[in-house]
Amino acid sequence: AFLAAYAYSLAFDPNKRGMVDGLVGVWGKMSVATLGFKPTITGLENLPEEGEAVMYAPNHCSYLDILSLSGALPRNHKYVS
Repeated sequence: AFLAAYAYSLAFDPNKRGMVDGLVGVWGKMSVATLGFKPTITGLENLPEEGEAVMYAPNHCSYLDILSLSGALPRNHKYVS
């Protein structure tokens, strides 16, 4: 599914990878729900308007960080390591 979404995004998505980002979000939500983990997000009111750059700085407290961020953040994002 990811390869098909990636190919579609390359061909038709002006933002590139929008569909892939959506699938990653679904994957994160399903994984977190399967594990019975319910992340809490605080500070959403402090985010700038949609389209402005935002940097999230997770503290990597557990192995669930990527799943939690992918499934719970309200915007598309990329990981930098």
